[in-house]
Amino acid sequence: TPHPGEMSKLTGFTIEQVLKNIIQVPEAFSAKHTVTVLLKDTRSVIVGTDEQVYINYTGSPAMAKAGSGDVLAGIIGGFVAQGKDVFEAAVLGAYIGGRSGELAAQSLSQYGVLAQDIVNSIPYVLNRFSVGH
Repeated sequence: TPHPGEMSKLTGFTIEQVLKNIIQVPEAFSAKHTVTVLLKDTRSVIVGTDEQVYINYTGSPAMAKAGSGDVLAGIIGGFVAQGKDVFEAAVLGAYIGGRSGELAAQSLSQYGVLAQDIVNSIPYVLNRFSVGH
């Protein structure tokens, strides 16, 4: 789950090159290393080992805080532990983490959100999925 700066270090591309090629860079990295990549940014790009691509638009600038990536990794890990394949877990994690960040920012402002606030919003986002099911 690298952000553009981390992806730059992993690939040798500049941050600007990563941002100009937000699909191609993770695709190439995924193919070379046979891994699923979730490139975190304003739009997160998830690329699976079988060349599946998903672009996630949920999230908030309020999430640009220490620990937000750890929350995302925890959500993804939880889905993998429940038997989801890694690509599906990454897609679900990006969406749910992003919506949780949006929800936290609605009540706490763009400046007041901490990683724990994103965690605390997860049950409310998940509840929206499970109502009536």
